[in-house]
Amino acid sequence: MDEPTETKSLRGKLAELQHDKKVLTATIMVIISLIVLIYLWSNRGGTFMVQACNNNTDKCYTLRAKLSAEWRAAEGTLYFSNGGSLHFTCSEDFGCVDTEDTAWTIHKINRL
Repeated sequence: MDEPTETKSLRGKLAELQHDKKVLTATIMVIISLIVLIYLWSNRGGTFMVQACNNNTDKCYTLRAKLSAEWRAAEGTLYFSNGGSLHFTCSEDFGCVDTEDTAWTIHKINRL
């Protein structure tokens, strides 16, 4: 004996909802994985273009910089276009300072 059409359509709708739930769950997992990968990729060390502002003179420079993975709490080197370079260390609490105790504000622009 066949089930009523109404029961079949409810079962069909339930199956659709279960499938949609699986697809949505898989999509969310992919998005979360991509976010984690992007975070890990952007936080690794390497060579970057940065904007470095000398806090004493208020002059800002767009420079190439070699940064450690956790450079905001570690160290790096700024490279000037004239061939000079400047080593700096940073801490979360006190910002960045060079070897002559000059304070710098450094923002990453992009990876080179």
